[in-house]
Amino acid sequence: MSTSMAERGIAGRASSKPEAYELRLDGVSFSYSNGRSGPHHQPRALSDFSLTVEPGEFLTLLGPSGSGKTTALRLVAGHLFPGAGRIVLGDDITIVPPRKRDIGMVFQNFALFPHKTVEGNVAFGLQMRKWSKPAIRASVRRMLDVVQLTGFESRRAGELSGGQQQRVALARALAIEPRLLLFDEPLSSLDAQLRQSMQLEIRRIQQEAGITTLYVTHDQEEALTMSDRVAVMNEGRVEQVEGPKEVYHEPRTWFVANFVGELNTFSGTVVDCFEDGYAVDVGSGMQVLVESPVRPLGLAQGDGMAVGVRPENMVMHEGLSPEPPGGWPGVVRGVVFRGLKQIAIVELYRGVTVDCEDVRRRAEVGQQVTVRVDGSQCLGFVPDAGL
Repeated sequence: MSTSMAERGIAGRASSKPEAYELRLDGVSFSYSNGRSGPHHQPRALSDFSLTVEPGEFLTLLGPSGSGKTTALRLVAGHLFPGAGRIVLGDDITIVPPRKRDIGMVFQNFALFPHKTVEGNVAFGLQMRKWSKPAIRASVRRMLDVVQLTGFESRRAGELSGGQQQRVALARALAIEPRLLLFDEPLSSLDAQLRQSMQLEIRRIQQEAGITTLYVTHDQEEALTMSDRVAVMNEGRVEQVEGPKEVYHEPRTWFVANFVGELNTFSGTVVDCFEDGYAVDVGSGMQVLVESPVRPLGLAQGDGMAVGVRPENMVMHEGLSPEPPGGWPGVVRGVVFRGLKQIAIVELYRGVTVDCEDVRRRAEVGQQVTVRVDGSQCLGFVPDAGL
C-alpha cells in the first residue's frame, strides 16, 4: 500500500508538501475480554467507534485514563486489531501489519536507542526500509534542520536533555515521510516549562510538514493549545468532536463540561420557561437564568436541570449590593493564585461554595462580596447528565 518518496513527489524541505491523507475509523470495536468476566472487568474498550481526521489536521483524543483513547491509537498504529469495523488511511489498513502502514509514531518515553547517536536514531527507520545511504543522509539532515538540532548528529541520545530527546524522536518519526503521525502522551514526562515550549514546537513542525496527526493526551490545556479539533472521549466513545473554543464554551454533554476546564455545578429546578432559556432555582434561595442552551433541552416548569458556570463567568463585586437585582451575597473564604489568574473561593448561602475569577486581584479572606452570573454563559443540561 505504501508509495515511495519519489512516487509521492517528496524531494526535500524546499519542495511542496507531501500529499496529506484522511484517517477514518468506521464502526470500530475492540474488546480486551479474551473470555474473562467479573464485576471489575470491562470487556469492551471501544464499541462501534467512528472518527475522521481530515487531511493535514491535528486532532487530539482527550480523556481520562480508561476512556479508550490509547486503545484507539494502538488500533490505528496496528499494535491491536479490531474485532469489527474498518480503519482507512488512503487505503484500508485494518489488518495491515504495523511496519507496512506508513505511520510515524512518537512515544511517551521517546523509545530512543541511548547508545546510538542522534543521526543513528533518526536514520533507523530509513535503514529498516533499505533507503540508500545518500538518501538517508539527506533525510536526516533535513529532519534535524526541521527540529532545530543541526550540529547534534554525533551526540549520543543518552547525553541529551529531555526536550532534545523529544525532538530526536519527532525527527525520527518524520524522516520516513509517513502518511500519518501519531503521538502517545509524548510530553507527560517533561517539566511544565519544557512541556509548554514543546507544545508550540510540535505544532509548528506539524503545520510546516502538513501531515495528518492524531495526538493522545489526558491534559486538557495541552489539547486546547495544540489542536485543530479535540475529540473528548469517555468510556470508549466520543462525547464531542469540535474546535477547542467550541469544546470549552459550548460543551455538548455534562461530562465534557466537567472534564474540560473548571466548573461550578448546581442541581436546580426550572421555575419558568422562556423562548430563549430558563429561570432555574439552584437552591438556598438562589436563581439563575440559563439563556440559549447549546442544544434544546425540552424541559418544562418543575423539571430538574444540571447547571454549570465557569469561574470566569461568575463576576464578583466588592461589598453587598442589591442593585442591579440578581446578585448573590457571599463571603470570601479563600484566595488561590494560579499564575495568570487568581481564584476567590466564595461561600454563598448555607455553605454553598463557588470559585470566582478575581479579575482585579483584590479579594481578601473574610471580605463580603456580591456574585453575579451572566445567563448567556451558563451551561444547562438535563438532570440525568451525571450531576
